[in-house]
Amino acid sequence: MLKLDRSKFKTFIPLSVQLGSFLFAIAPNSSKNSNHNLPVLLGLAGLSWMGGCAIAPQMVQAYTARFAIPLLRQGEESYQTLLTRAENIARAAAQRSFDSDILVTQVSISIIGQNNSATVPILKLEVSRQDWRKFPDPQRWARYFPNAPILLGISPTPSPSAVPSTQPEPTESATPTDPESPEIPILPPLPALPPLP
Repeated sequence: MLKLDRSKFKTFIPLSVQLGSFLFAIAPNSSKNSNHNLPVLLGLAGLSWMGGCAIAPQMVQAYTARFAIPLLRQGEESYQTLLTRAENIARAAAQRSFDSDILVTQVSISIIGQNNSATVPILKLEVSRQDWRKFPDPQRWARYFPNAPILLGISPTPSPSAVPSTQPEPTESATPTDPESPEIPILPPLPALPPLP
């Protein structure tokens, strides 16, 4: 790759400005061809400016891409399913941002959950291009909002300990248990399948 040393061209830009000023200064105001000299002088000044930009181009500015993406709850969707969809959308948006614009050095993506009339941020993904290249996983870089399901009015999924058990509770037997043998629960019999036709 060709690298230019900008220090060698620092004198060129003021020189092009001086050349343009010089050309305007020497323009004869009283000559009979003065109406033709002005476009020539403007053209030469423009060429000197374009030459300066071509040799020493301006610095490009890297920036952060910021997005707020609404996500509507579908039917009686659970919060966990909504959160999984939010993570997938954030992953796709981050990858698309980095792929489509080489000047993007960081993305900031907010996924806004919507349920009925409630609108609440579900997660916020902030990651740099370097970090995303190493680990393109939104769960690693996302910040989650734990009060979002309550504010959206979605009842949290009951935990396994809160679900009532359908199996009967084991009863204590009269026989002593051996401490070395683990207790194996007895499962109820499976229902019989109907005969095949």
